[in-house]
Amino acid sequence: MLPDYLHSIFGESVLRKISFRWSFLIGSWIVLFGSVVFVMNSLNPNNLGPDGILLFFALMYLTILVTVVILMRLTIKFTRFGGRAGWKPTRAKRIYLSSIIALAPVMLIALNTLGQLETLDIILVAVFEVIALFYIQRRT
Repeated sequence: MLPDYLHSIFGESVLRKISFRWSFLIGSWIVLFGSVVFVMNSLNPNNLGPDGILLFFALMYLTILVTVVILMRLTIKFTRFGGRAGWKPTRAKRIYLSSIIALAPVMLIALNTLGQLETLDIILVAVFEVIALFYIQRRT
């Protein structure tokens, strides 16, 4: 399935780990995205109650989180992230940063659901994101 030159460069065990991680991420994204589409198209928010709405927001958060993790891995893999050659954040730092980034769209969707999304709210969410990302960047 993979080109022969990759086997000679990295070795079989390393390629199995890489393939399993990517397969797990992509598979998780497909299942989560399918769940979000199912919930959006087949269930009525008026009939769900608070548990169903919480389930929808949790599914949205997890879908966006996996998407951001995949995009961050691709960005780090194919570019010099942050302008520093060789800078590679740890797995924990990538997860922390991804979780903060994934929270913003969910907060905006929740505010829009309540009918309270205004320009000031968007600015406040953006400021919260910048502060939280800066904090995570400095602490880890």
